[in-house]
Amino acid sequence: MFRILAVATAAITLFLGFANLLAGQFVAGRWALAGGDGVIVLSRRIGALYIGLAVIFILARNAPPSALRRALCVGTGLACILLASLGTAEWLSGRVSAGILSSVVVEAVLGSGFLSCAIKHESRSA
Repeated sequence: MFRILAVATAAITLFLGFANLLAGQFVAGRWALAGGDGVIVLSRRIGALYIGLAVIFILARNAPPSALRRALCVGTGLACILLASLGTAEWLSGRVSAGILSSVVVEAVLGSGFLSCAIKHESRSA
């Protein structure tokens, strides 16, 4: 399960990384955020982080069960669940459009998958 999650996450974050680096205005517009220099700067910086995450996950995809792999699962799972929660809260408050909901669904699925993978690893090592 970890390998599938790692490869899927690598593909998604690689796509998002280049989208944010090269077309940050489009990404912001998808959520009905007002563009501007600040949004573009933040989008590019986030793009660089996404590309770094893609590299981490593609290199880690074959990692055997270990404390490091569990840390990746717990950290990524928590981050994804937080992103899904924040996206939902922003949408409910009217600060972003319903365009964010597709991101929320992907984040919730990935977050649940990574946390499930971490729990399965924990139960095997107990």
